[in-house]
Amino acid sequence: MPKPAAAGMAEFTPGDIERFTSLLLSPDGAGAAAFVDRTRREGHEVEAILLDLFGPAAVRLGHLWESDRCGFAQVTIAASRLRELLRTRAVSFENNVHVWHHGRRALLASTPGDQHSLGLFVVESFFRRDGWDVYGGQIDSSDEITHLVDRQWFAVAGFSLSSERFLDRLSSLIRSVRRHSCNRDIGVLVGGAAFLQRPDLVGQVGADAFAPDGRLAVSRARALLAHKPLRN
Repeated sequence: MPKPAAAGMAEFTPGDIERFTSLLLSPDGAGAAAFVDRTRREGHEVEAILLDLFGPAAVRLGHLWESDRCGFAQVTIAASRLRELLRTRAVSFENNVHVWHHGRRALLASTPGDQHSLGLFVVESFFRRDGWDVYGGQIDSSDEITHLVDRQWFAVAGFSLSSERFLDRLSSLIRSVRRHSCNRDIGVLVGGAAFLQRPDLVGQVGADAFAPDGRLAVSRARALLAHKPLRN
């Protein structure tokens, strides 16, 4: 069992994130799991690891790919290792929920064509912990997303965008979701590196709110839900 975090414990530094990302990219990747387990023994809570280590590492992997400093195969392998760590180390975090809340159903997806979906896996963990029923993952086309919201009821749809290259596609997708959703009051959240760099894009794509991380995504989804009717 991890020790209680000491008061004033240092947060993860840019050097920690760089080291962890390098371990994910290493030939065997074993050091990444050891790094995470050591931080737990040192007293870091799972929530802090998800927000301040896994999230920034996912962004870092995306930047390495975008800048051609790492190849697609390297980043894909590192991403699969990060997803596995999230799956195995976040179980207790996600299971620390006492009740599933009526009306809390969320669709979380990356913008079709945008391959940087790692951050969404972290966000999904926060939603599940808060009692949301989450439909998430990589969805290949805008038509598939439109079909989902037409056939299934969601209180909130959340989309990530890593690059402005797909900005028009996301704008079109959000319009389509609002037009076809069987929940006419569906709330739309956005996140990802593109909005971190340019928050003004949130209104441009037609979203209701922007969230820079999983914890704030849940908070803003709750706020949207509070102003919209629940499913009958």
